[in-house]
Amino acid sequence: DDHAADRWRLYRALADLLGVVGRGRPTALVLDDVHWADPATLELVEHLVRRPPPGAGLLILGLRPGAAADRIAAACRATASA
Repeated sequence: DDHAADRWRLYRALADLLGVVGRGRPTALVLDDVHWADPATLELVEHLVRRPPPGAGLLILGLRPGAAADRIAAACRATASA
């Protein structure tokens, strides 16, 4: 569907932007209360975990145990085993 394709283009564009912002210097993205994030935001976080921008980057997430934490942990595990 076109809406899903637009979302994935946006996620790739945001990852590219983070890569440009962090070019040549370490960069951190801090997101708090991720357990309250909407599904699209969780998809974005999963995208950043699975396909991190180039360069030295750190993704810091504040979230409580639950469905959102399980999704992010699964993305981390999938990336670690790839």
